[in-house]
Amino acid sequence: MAYERLPMLEIVFDRLVRIMSSTLRSFTNDNVEITMESIQSMRFGDYMNAVPSSSMFAVFKAVQWENYGLIVVDSSLSYSIIDILMGGPRGTGHAGVEARPHTAIERALIEKLITLALNDLSTAFSPVCAITLTFERLEISARFAAIARASNAVVMTRLHIDMEDRSGNMDLIIPMQRLNLSVISCPNSSWEKDSGGIPYGKTISFPRFLRLMPRFPLCLRKRSFPFRKS
Repeated sequence: MAYERLPMLEIVFDRLVRIMSSTLRSFTNDNVEITMESIQSMRFGDYMNAVPSSSMFAVFKAVQWENYGLIVVDSSLSYSIIDILMGGPRGTGHAGVEARPHTAIERALIEKLITLALNDLSTAFSPVCAITLTFERLEISARFAAIARASNAVVMTRLHIDMEDRSGNMDLIIPMQRLNLSVISCPNSSWEKDSGGIPYGKTISFPRFLRLMPRFPLCLRKRSFPFRKS
């Protein structure tokens, strides 16, 4: 199934952009702008073969879905975050050597970034479905970050993060199978709207769907019929 059949998913990620922009401004004490560059469905193996080897792979667990997802942080973003949090010079961009491995302190900073992103993603999903996303581990090799079979379909959402003179990309990888089971593609403009004016959708079981259906009073008019003996 293509992600276009799940319109609520794009609304979720639009909401994530707004929430995460505010979170990262507080985290970095810097001006942060986030844009959603792309959202597409693809095979997991195709994505992992194309991702740069210098990226960092954060495996997380979606508790209610009983499945795993992946956040991929490219080297530009990881070293930019480290420069900002470690007090690097402003106005010069990232000048570090991106080929070197991360230290334990730097990995801890990246893990904090991942945790914040997962909390915001859980919040973004809340109007659609209740989901708890927990950080599992941080890997530097794609071989140890396999959350699905190579032939399985996933949704890949790429967020571009700008921090004045620094920037980088963060990819969110979610298996399509769990999204098909969890996200109902039925946006409704009559439901409550968030602060951005985007309508919410909801994950609805059939009994709950019946409860949400509008109720109309029904009045049957009484009518008398004469009875005569033939």
